Amino acid sequence: MMIKDVLKEARTRKGLKQEEVANLIKVAKQTYLKWENGATEPKASQVAALANVLGITPTEICLGKLNKRYSLEAFIYELTKRSVRSELETLRCWELIQDHDEFFRSLDNEDEDDFETTRDIYHMRG
Repeated sequence: MMIKDVLKEARTRKGLKQEEVANLIKVAKQTYLKWENGATEPKASQVAALANVLGITPTEICLGKLNKRYSLEAFIYELTKRSVRSELETLRCWELIQDHDEFFRSLDNEDEDDFETTRDIYHMRG
């Protein structure tokens, strides 16, 4: 997959037209069309806004690869059916989490209300 493929697939998933994305990130329609056709690529300064509009991460755009996301329930199911050792889970978390400080802060700041809200949001997405 390439950047152009990620842009097109993410846009399609969001149900947006090319012109809508262009307007939301304040570029000409032709500019966005060139990105999606692979003629040019977005500037680094445009990637964050583009990712935000498309509901993906800047890393997904830059690497040209969409991440697979599960609903919370499906994620828990997949994790438990694998029966992996906790050491392996810890290692994989360490490898895949982009910002370790942010991860730990999110755990420190987690309270029961936040957990319920987060769970409800993931439940609605799934």
